[in-house]
Amino acid sequence: MGQWISTARAGAVLAGASAIAAAVAVPNAAARTDYPYCAVSRGADIIYEDCSYGSFAACLEEIRGLGGYCRPNARYVAPPVVPQPDRRQPRRPR
Repeated sequence: MGQWISTARAGAVLAGASAIAAAVAVPNAAARTDYPYCAVSRGADIIYEDCSYGSFAACLEEIRGLGGYCRPNARYVAPPVVPQPDRRQPRRPR
């Protein structure tokens, strides 16, 4: 009976740890799509895509020597451009 309680307790601890890990991992996975370039490489039977590069040069630097390529992130949405007010002084009449 005492062993059953410890097994149940271990299961509860494992379930709690899994829930915490899932809650932490989901925002990080979503954050990786917020950049304009992706590094794409192949594993044994999978294709790995890392969209965490702010520039094409940074992506190339990371992928160099690993055997992959860089491409634009199709899911990236650029922030809106806020127009700047015209700060020029009006011309004075002659």
